[in-house]
Parts: sequence; structure tokens; C-alpha cells
Amino acid sequence: AGLDIYDARIVSTHFDAIKGRFPNSKRTLKLKATVLEGQGHFENEEKILKAILKDEPTDVVARKRRVAMLKSQGRHDQAIAALNTYLRCFMADEEAWLDLANMYIRAGLIEQAVFCLEDVLLADRYNMHMFTKYADAMYTQGDYITAKKYYVYSLSISSGVRNIRALFGLCQACSVLEITKAAVPQTQNQRLFEWGERTIIRHYLTADKTKLDTVVTALMSLRPDDATLGNSSKKKK
Repeated sequence: AGLDIYDARIVSTHFDAIKGRFPNSKRTLKLKATVLEGQGHFENEEKILKAILKDEPTDVVARKRRVAMLKSQGRHDQAIAALNTYLRCFMADEEAWLDLANMYIRAGLIEQAVFCLEDVLLADRYNMHMFTKYADAMYTQGDYITAKKYYVYSLSISSGVRNIRALFGLCQACSVLEITKAAVPQTQNQRLFEWGERTIIRHYLTADKTKLDTVVTALMSLRPDDATLGNSSKKKK
């Protein structure tokens, strides 16, 4: 708790007590590395972590601590490399795959992020947020048909929760497919768009009416040129 708020007095008092009682413990050494990170002494922290990993290469806590240290310093390329090395040994770590996916997304490496997210989906098949994130990645890659499928699946497993991000994503994907006339039944795209549109509007009517005008404007901007908000039939030319 002292480290979370970095209260130097609490940290110093309790760490000295722990070190006095368990001077040769590896857990004490890891705690010291964390204290050093809180103080901004990254070089000393890295030396300790490397020494721990030299003696015990499979130490999960030390490996993850090193990744966190690299991220906190902004050394993202090295953090990605370190996490890749970690995952070669601990391939079933779902949180590590998600962390790596997020780092790839921040770096603009969407193809690599998709690979990582697929491992997350295999481990957690009923997490609507992960399926939405995967759909976002496919949309960014320009695979709008796959993105639409995963937005729909994310909404189907939401258990009544209003997944507004997935609804907006679905509207965006359907809008692009309608405009580009992709090899998908056009009425399906239109029906899905309008269902998503109605669901979003109903949500904001009850949750936050102050944002309704902004939401309606955003939805209208997604509409193809030959469609109007709330009207399922296309305008006659």
C-alpha cells in the first residue's frame, strides 16, 4: 500500500522490518527492486532483476517486474522483446498475451496484436470486451466483414449489458460495407446498422440525455449518403 501511494516513510519503515527478518529471501530482493523502481533507481532495479533471473530463469514475478520496469521507462521495444521471451516459456498466461497485444496496438503493429488477441480469445471465450477489442483490430486492418461478425458475437454474449463500443463498431463496419457494396447482402448491413442505431439511442435516452444530440450526429455521419437516420428505406432518386 505504501508503494502504491509512494509514502516514503511507510515504505522505509516496513521494508527495513522485512529485510531485518528475512535478509536472504528472494522475495525480499524482489521487494527491494520494486522499492528502487518507486524511487526512480531503474538501473539498480534492473541489476537486481537480472541477478534473480540468472539464478532462476523461470521466476515469473521477476520477469513480469522487468517488463513493468521497461514500460514505466518508456522503453517499449525492449518491453515487447522481454514479454515475447517470457511468453515462450509461459504460453498459457492470458494476461501476458493481452498486455503484449496492447503494446503492439500502441506501437501500431496491428497484425501482431491480432495474433496475441487470438490467444486471449482461446483462453477466454465468453469475454465480450476481448471480442470487441479483436473486432476493433480487424476493423483497423480493413477486414470489415470479419469485424462485423465479431462485433455481433460480442453483443450476443453480453448477457443484457449494453456494449456501446461494440454497437458503434457494428454501425461503423456495416456503414463501410454498405458504401463499398462488399459481397454481403446489403439488406443485412442496413438492418444491423439500424438495430445498432436504435439500441444506442435508447441507451442514451435513459442513461444520459445530455449526450444524445452528439450521439445522433455521430450516427448520422456514419450513414451512407442515400440513407437517413431512423428510416429503413432508401431515398428514391
